[in-house]
Amino acid sequence: MLKLDQRPSGIWRIRGTLHGVTVDKSARTRSRAEAEQIRKAWEREIFAQIYGFKDNSKNHTFADAAEAWVLSGGDTTAFYYFEKILTQLAQISLNDLTVGRIKREARVSFPTQSNATINRHFMGLVSVILNHAADEKMIPAVRMKRLPVKKTRIDWQPPSVIENLIDVAGDMAPLITFVVGTGARTNEVFRLDWKDVSPKGERVTLWRTKGNHPRSIDLCPRTRAALPERGIGFVWKRQDGQPWSEAPNGRFYGPARKLSRICKAHELPNIGIHSLRHSWASWQYAIDKDPIALMGRGGWTSLKMVLNYAHLATDDLAQQVEEYGWFSNQTGQNLGKIQDHAI
Repeated sequence: MLKLDQRPSGIWRIRGTLHGVTVDKSARTRSRAEAEQIRKAWEREIFAQIYGFKDNSKNHTFADAAEAWVLSGGDTTAFYYFEKILTQLAQISLNDLTVGRIKREARVSFPTQSNATINRHFMGLVSVILNHAADEKMIPAVRMKRLPVKKTRIDWQPPSVIENLIDVAGDMAPLITFVVGTGARTNEVFRLDWKDVSPKGERVTLWRTKGNHPRSIDLCPRTRAALPERGIGFVWKRQDGQPWSEAPNGRFYGPARKLSRICKAHELPNIGIHSLRHSWASWQYAIDKDPIALMGRGGWTSLKMVLNYAHLATDDLAQQVEEYGWFSNQTGQNLGKIQDHAI
C-alpha cells in the first residue's frame, strides 16, 4: 500500500509498493488532505495500469468490478489483503461468482483462519466490490451471506486489573491510559497525528478508521494527562522517538508484543491492546447505559456489537469506574504515575 510520510520541511512524500509498483515521490504539498487525494489518485492510476484489461463483452470479470470500484474512489488501504484476494479472483467471471463459489474461494485464500477473520478480510471486500458492480449494472443485485460465527466471550478487564497493569507498565502506561480512555482501535491510535489533537488536548479526531467513518473523541482529564509532550507527526511513538512499525497487513505488532511481555513478567492476565477497547466499551456502557451514544463513540455501524456489552453494565462496575476517575472530571489515583512516564 502507499503511505504518507511527512518530511522535516513539512512536505508530504508518498511511499510504498502497490500491485508490484514501487513509489517514492514528493506530493509537493504541506497539506495532508491534498497529499491524501494525490495518494488515492496515484493508487487508482497504478490499478488501472496493472488490471485495466476490460474486454467489451458483457462477461465482466472480478478485476473489471474491482477496477470500477477503485476508480469510483474505493480505498484499497481499508482492506489488508486486497492484492492477495484480487490476484486470486481477478480472471473469474462475475457470472460464475455464486455465493457457493465465493465461500470456496475464501477457504482457499484463508485455509486455517476463523470464520470471523474470513468474513472481515475476504467476504467484506468481495461484498463491497460486487455491490458496487451491481450499482453499475455490471451484474444483478447480489445478496452476500457471511460465514456463521460463534459468539465468544468478550475479552475485557475490570478497572482494578487495568490499574494494576498501569502500575507496572512503565513507559507503556500513558498509551494504555489513552486506549482505555478513548476506546480507539489499535491502528487508529498509532496513526493519530498531532494535527488532529486540539491545542489543549481536550479532543482528538480519528480520520483513518475502520470503515472510513471519522469521529471525534473528547478526553477526560486523566486521558489528557497521559498524552505525550506535543510534537510533530504521530502522537504515539517508541522510546527512541520513532513511529511504531506498521506491518504490510496494517497491523502494529510491536506494542502488542511489548504489552504481552509486561503482563507475563508481572503475572497479569494476557491483556491485548484490543481488549483495552473492550474494557472501555464495557465501562462506558456501565456508566450511561446508552447504546446509541456508545455506538457513535466507538465507531460501530451496528447496534449488534454494542449490545454485547449490555450484560456487563452492573452498578458496581459503574462505581469502580468512577472511583478511578475514568470518563469524569476526576483525575484518578494513577495520574501521578502516568505523568512520570509521559514522554
